[in-house]
Amino acid sequence: MPYGERWRKHRQILNKQFLSSAHTFWRSGQSKYTKDLLQRLLVSPGAFSAHIRQAAGALILESTYGITVLPENDPYLNLAEATMTILARVTQPGAFLVDVLPILKYVPEWMPGAGFQKEAKAGRKMMLDTVEVPFKAVKDMLSSGDAPSSATAAMLDDLEVDSDAAPDQEQVIRNGSSKRICWRCGYVQSTAQKTLDKVVGLDRFPTFEDRQNLPYITALCKEVLRWHLVAPLAFPHRFHRMTSLGIISSPQGHLYSEMRGLMELLHSETAYGPDPDKFRLERFLVEGVKDPEHAFGFGKSSRFAQDVLFMFIASILHSFTIKPAPGKGCPTEDTFISGLMS
Repeated sequence: MPYGERWRKHRQILNKQFLSSAHTFWRSGQSKYTKDLLQRLLVSPGAFSAHIRQAAGALILESTYGITVLPENDPYLNLAEATMTILARVTQPGAFLVDVLPILKYVPEWMPGAGFQKEAKAGRKMMLDTVEVPFKAVKDMLSSGDAPSSATAAMLDDLEVDSDAAPDQEQVIRNGSSKRICWRCGYVQSTAQKTLDKVVGLDRFPTFEDRQNLPYITALCKEVLRWHLVAPLAFPHRFHRMTSLGIISSPQGHLYSEMRGLMELLHSETAYGPDPDKFRLERFLVEGVKDPEHAFGFGKSSRFAQDVLFMFIASILHSFTIKPAPGKGCPTEDTFISGLMS
């Protein structure tokens, strides 16, 4: 989407619901799903990856659309998982021969070797459904008068009372709504747990009000964001005018990727001290160290996402001790999967 009025409308909608002071409105839901995550981890700790995805997905769907997901095999979450799986596959450079020979995009899908055409069609349908299906559910709930509080419902309510709204405003809302480590040693974990025990105690769960008294946990969250980008393969952007930064100039229309810039910013010795490739949260216990806000790109950082990260990490470390599975040692190397998300 090129920079312009339509882009600004999308950004304005997201800012109003998630990136401003309104983000505190969603904290009750964040606390609720954090406790549900803890219960799931207690019952089946081996499935921790699935439990974290369930909790994060359920929280996003409820806050964005007011949809309460099923405990297991939820159709909305299944659709989102399938969409992200195919998106991660098709965005890998060289995943298909058409990436090397663009002329193949004109080959009919029934021809041998043109299977990417069918996969692209299926992926497009999934992505459209990911936007349309939950959005339609919100509109249906609003029509019947039983829509719970959600970002999409609030935006549609604002649209209904705004007689000057642009004709494409509902489409903007539809699009905007859809965008949403084993430790090297036991020292970090044990220190974090001692801090939590001292500040929170043993008779309650951590709350957002505890945050200001938990600098060690806050530093841990920042280092998690800084150390390794969750989405290292950022989509390319285009300069809409001639831009100069120091001695580097980029002409209008020039394409660039955020990946290299983000990695260099977050692994800068000047900004974050020595050994930026190592996981050392102590760097954020020193005054004057810059927050890793660029982990969310060059736009405004997501308060919503940072709140979720803090609550998940603080609550899990307060309730559990993380250890390798029986018979398995702690990984000795930092290894990550390749693709759109790592």
